[in-house]
Amino acid sequence: MNNNKALLVTIASFACAAMLCAQPNSERELAEVEKQHEEAIAAAAMRVEIRYQLALEKLLQRATENGDLETAAKVREKLAALKPRDEPAESTTDDTEPLIGKWVHKSSSGFVGEDEFLADGTFRSRIGYGTWKKVGSFIETTVGRYVDYYRLPVRDGKLYGTNENGTFSIILTEIPR
Repeated sequence: MNNNKALLVTIASFACAAMLCAQPNSERELAEVEKQHEEAIAAAAMRVEIRYQLALEKLLQRATENGDLETAAKVREKLAALKPRDEPAESTTDDTEPLIGKWVHKSSSGFVGEDEFLADGTFRSRIGYGTWKKVGSFIETTVGRYVDYYRLPVRDGKLYGTNENGTFSIILTEIPR
């Protein structure tokens, strides 16, 4: 009887320990949910800001080409207000040179691949070859029907961007040469 009792106590102890380990750490889960929420809001805001800035830069180009200096001045003010304080309004150096090379591509859609910027303006991705060019303070990549935009400059070895529709956020991380 004592052996059975000891066996039952041992089994019950293991069962309780297993139940305690299996119970979710609610506080840790809450922190993870909050982190995911903040990241989703930041990604959505970034997509909206990129689309807005691209639209302003295209409008500035059209207004300048059409000689509408009043509108061009207003658009320049709006663009200046978008620039972070530590980023110059206009680049004085070739800020595309650091792009040349290979990058890890991670999209909020789950797509992961390797991209490469070539010095001749060719862009290579897992889905094929295309082109890249500087458009205002962005890099535009086009591969077939896919167009993505990345905000310059490169920061800590990363380029942040979005697809043309603003439905996915994308991070390119430089692969060391």
